[in-house]
Formats: sequence, C-alpha cells, structure tokens
Amino acid sequence: MGTRVVRAAAVVMTVVPLLFAAACGSSSDDTASDDSSMSAQASSSSPATPSSSPASPSTSPAPAGWAACGTVWKDGATLPARYRGCAEGGAAVPAHRIGCSSGQTIVTYAEHYFAVPGGLVKKTTAALKDSPVYAAAIATCRG
Repeated sequence: MGTRVVRAAAVVMTVVPLLFAAACGSSSDDTASDDSSMSAQASSSSPATPSSSPASPSTSPAPAGWAACGTVWKDGATLPARYRGCAEGGAAVPAHRIGCSSGQTIVTYAEHYFAVPGGLVKKTTAALKDSPVYAAAIATCRG
C-alpha cells in the first residue's frame, strides 16, 4: 500500500468520527433554519453523490433570515443544526440532504462541501464524487 493511501486512510479514520461526533445531540446556531421539514427531506435512499449541484440558486427567492451561502459554507465553520438552505444572489439554495442509517443526515453544497447539521463544514479539494474523505463519510453514514 502506498504512503499516500496510508496517509489518506489515516486522515479519514481521524476526521470522519469527529465529524459525526461533533453533530450528535448538538443544538448550535439555528440561523436560517427550521426543523419542520428536516426528517421528511432525509432519506436513506438518497444518492450518495448528488447528480446535480445544489449550489445553483432556485427560481424562488430566499426566505427572510437565510444566510448567504458564502457565509454558511466555509471550511471549518459550523453548519447550523437546523439548516434548510442558504441564499445566493437573493435566491434560495435549498439544502441537499443525504440520509444516514442512524437517522442523521449529511448536507452537501457546491460539489465540494459537506457537513452534518450542527457539525463542522468540510471542503474537499476534489469534487465530492471523487473525494475519499467524502466517500468514507458516506460509508460511515450508511453503516
């Protein structure tokens, strides 16, 4: 096994448990959020990799109070525990959720960001579909 693979595996084994542990039972910043539709949107049958980028604004205006996507989606920031989406150019960018076997969800944004609501935002250098860190998070999520 190459040194690069061993290092990547070590990072995944360190980061992924921390990502999920940070979100369990968290009730951090609820800015731009409402939990009422969260469980309806989460589904264990959701695809592991988004087929289209949720970073594109919808044609709907963003609800009052939704934070700008550039403010929410920063590597190392905490994703609001009740995150529903963000605003980009005044338009809504709804949360793209992937359901986990534990009932938790992973939210993705712009093909390079993912987080568990209430947990730390992770930015991948590769697109999510090509990221070993994201793949490990999905594997852990799906159990």
